[in-house]
Amino acid sequence: MFTRQDEWNRGYAEGRRYRPLDDERSLLAQHVPAPDGGRALDVECGTGEPALHLASMSYTVDAVDWADAAFPSTDTRLDDPSHGSVHWLHLDIERANLSQLHADGYDLIVLRMVYAFLRDRTRLSRTLGRRLRKNGALVVITPLAATTPAERRGIALDEDEIAHLMSMWDQAQRFNANGMAVLVLRGLKRPAVQITNTPLPQRSSVTEVHAVVTDAQGRGHVDWRPLHALRRLDRLSTTSARALDLIWPGVLPYAPSAHMYPIDRAYPPVPGESLAAVERRERMADRVIAGGWAPSLPVQQALRAAPRHRYTPESPLRTAYHSNLAVVTEHNDLAQATSSVSAAWLQADMAEHLRLTEGMTVFEGGSGGYNAELIAYVVGPAGRVITVDLDPYVVRRTRRLTAEAGSGRVTAVLGPAGEGREHVPAQSCYVDRLLRAYRSRSHLAARALLSVSLRHPTRSPVVRRTPRPQQASG
Repeated sequence: MFTRQDEWNRGYAEGRRYRPLDDERSLLAQHVPAPDGGRALDVECGTGEPALHLASMSYTVDAVDWADAAFPSTDTRLDDPSHGSVHWLHLDIERANLSQLHADGYDLIVLRMVYAFLRDRTRLSRTLGRRLRKNGALVVITPLAATTPAERRGIALDEDEIAHLMSMWDQAQRFNANGMAVLVLRGLKRPAVQITNTPLPQRSSVTEVHAVVTDAQGRGHVDWRPLHALRRLDRLSTTSARALDLIWPGVLPYAPSAHMYPIDRAYPPVPGESLAAVERRERMADRVIAGGWAPSLPVQQALRAAPRHRYTPESPLRTAYHSNLAVVTEHNDLAQATSSVSAAWLQADMAEHLRLTEGMTVFEGGSGGYNAELIAYVVGPAGRVITVDLDPYVVRRTRRLTAEAGSGRVTAVLGPAGEGREHVPAQSCYVDRLLRAYRSRSHLAARALLSVSLRHPTRSPVVRRTPRPQQASG
């Protein structure tokens, strides 16, 4: 099963192909015929057979794939009379800015033999569902786990996964095409958070062994408790507390200090998240957008994509995704807040004021993790974010959480702003402390944004760099 871009490139270069279209042709013609002016999106189009077939059905087609070696050859395109109706796009549908897609949406979106490979299926399904026109359909074509060899299980969906996908839509039809399931989905439902109580297993006493376990959804558990609930435990051993603080800085605000001697500093990413997190993020984004704080599509997409709760492990989901609350992430010895993740509406507003574009390099003075990651989603795969802070704890936390849950485009630097000089000069600069302290770095940016608290409320003025007037000589 391919999971990396280079694996897909190598597979296409070696001549590997998807199974050819068969019974799907008649099902597509019967259930999703092209309306007048119909437009379709073929997600992870591979060598292009489905896209060319949709074009032959009178759709205008956007065909996207993240592999450089995908897309049909020039000879194949010219031999097919429908090639002129297909627009080929090199795009990572899960991580890239989707502004290249058609602004007016689609009558049909097809995911053929690709849904099982997606990292964040629920989020992408909702993202694509919002791009459907009235009466539009999302069609998912997938092998079935029950009839797929065990060594290839990763390419297929089981019945529970199919049922979950169908439950997200008002109308969901299922058909069979030569052993594969063809799902025709219409009417994306509004997300609804469902909370159920799961009985805890019988507790047992364990001594001398301390383990921190990360499950498939990227959540840490000790004694089967979520991270934000650990501070309410009656007792927790010093060793466990230190281990937890090293893995998730801040989850235990008063954990005893410990020295860290890492063998490998390259923390692996931990993909996946719960359905409740996805749905609460959707609601948060809806509230921020309705409030007028995120008018641009890239910022809206970033709000729906960046996993805010992964940067606030000390808080429950309802707090992490509250649109008007900041989450405190560090306290001093007097229990006063010294660092926080700002409210979502404010971070969206600041991103809008920076006028970010795809491919930018952005400097952030004052780290935290989530805000840098939000900006990273806006500037896309070709962009990057450099975030600098004077507090070793804040930088360690930012590095740890962005490594585990981030896009890989955020670099956290410890020290004053000048320490970031070896990184690429930034086109935009966001300063969350004192402007004077970061003047040595912010002069490189065309636009700087300051988060300033003047009693109440918080404001974010934009400072623009203008060239110094030339003085006449002589």
